[in-house]
Amino acid sequence: LGVAFGSAFAFSLFWLTRNRVRLADSEERYRNIVEDSPALVCRFLPDATITFVNDAFASALDLDPAGLVGTSFLDLVPDGDRARLRERLASLGAGSPVVRQEHRMVRSDGSEIWVSWAERSLSSVSGAVVEIQAIGLDTTENVHAREALRRSEARFRTIVNSVNEGILVLDPDGTVYDVNDRACELFDREHAAMVGASIGSFDRAGAEGVLVALRDVREERGPVKPFAWDVRGERRRWHAEVELRAVDVDRRVRVVAVVRDVTYRIRLEEQLQQSQKMEAMGTLATGVAHDFNNVLTAIVGHAEIARAEVPSGTPAARSIEGVLSACDQAAGVTRSLLTFGRGTAARPTPTDLTAVVGSTIDLLRPLLP
Repeated sequence: LGVAFGSAFAFSLFWLTRNRVRLADSEERYRNIVEDSPALVCRFLPDATITFVNDAFASALDLDPAGLVGTSFLDLVPDGDRARLRERLASLGAGSPVVRQEHRMVRSDGSEIWVSWAERSLSSVSGAVVEIQAIGLDTTENVHAREALRRSEARFRTIVNSVNEGILVLDPDGTVYDVNDRACELFDREHAAMVGASIGSFDRAGAEGVLVALRDVREERGPVKPFAWDVRGERRRWHAEVELRAVDVDRRVRVVAVVRDVTYRIRLEEQLQQSQKMEAMGTLATGVAHDFNNVLTAIVGHAEIARAEVPSGTPAARSIEGVLSACDQAAGVTRSLLTFGRGTAARPTPTDLTAVVGSTIDLLRPLLP
């Protein structure tokens, strides 16, 4: 019996010793992996007291690994991030053993880095959190790159929103992907109401030309020249000039439509055309007035000669006076034509209406029944 007991004890001691050796080897391998890992590894108690850090963690903060053990993890976090970090760590437990977050860390020189953490709670048999293991990656460059991208996008949107042309980014089928502020003003719609809508819904009767041009761009028939669009909106009707160009946006081929409000320009062109017509009419009126004045001069001359040879008071003399009166009125019409043709301002003068009416009656009396 003693021999059997001794053999069992020796066997148990052998296995215990062997397991301890294996455990020590496993811990050594784990420590080597952790120490050689480029990831930042830190373990701390629920009150944030650090129990272990690897060399990558200490190197990232430019601190001594041994000097970090026993200090608070929260002391390495800026004041502005501590409250949120406490809340996230407090949420760790059996029901939520892992939390992921990104926050700043303070280096020995006071500068800050960004670290993305995966923090896992290590619980006892009873389920109480006894330690927290945090594994992180230095994301400072990524954060700076995202911030630079955000600023670049903000600058780009500010520039795009400051131009006087409406800019619409369209899918090839005419669905609006994005617009600038000027486009919202032109079509009198909110940004949210435009994105996702079809450009045909902005003017169902007049947008057919835009949809045809989109098909031309989609089928790669060559560049589309600027074209006119008579937009009949809900509140106003206006004239647009549209230019389309295919571009690569978010890894998809889309079409950028630049819409210019040319209503004022068209009105100026119409006014210019009307002015040119009036100028042509003035030129014609001037020529007619000169020719008519030459005819009147001959008529007046012959009438003056006839009046000198005809006894006064006779019917013939009265007819000649009527001719001369009519010529005088015609001369007034001629002067009016010349004033219109030359574009000079008329000079109003006092007029005896009684005399004008009387002379007109005398002129028309022979013609009346």
